[in-house]
Amino acid sequence: MYPFSFQNPTRIEFGLDKEKEMGKYMHEYGAKKALIIYGSERVKQSGLFEDVTKSLREHGIEYIECGGVKSNPTISKVREAGAMANNTAIAMLAFSKIFCFFVMFFSLLFL
Repeated sequence: MYPFSFQNPTRIEFGLDKEKEMGKYMHEYGAKKALIIYGSERVKQSGLFEDVTKSLREHGIEYIECGGVKSNPTISKVREAGAMANNTAIAMLAFSKIFCFFVMFFSLLFL
């Protein structure tokens, strides 16, 4: 195993319409680009995806999306998202895909 250090500062926001402020929060941390990770198209059908991406656009944050991620993602999907992240220098937003987030983070280090 390769030696490494990992620090995971976390900000958790709860409450009505917090997703509409995602761009503001990311802007505060200096984010310029985001990789949005989600599973099914329900995130778009519900309007959540549009609320988040609208907020990102309003704060000048570019984004790319990686959909179709399963709870236990295939290595090919992890590598696909990892390549997207490598090419983007990004912050990641994950809709119910926290496991995939960590797998992809470590894939950036080791794949």
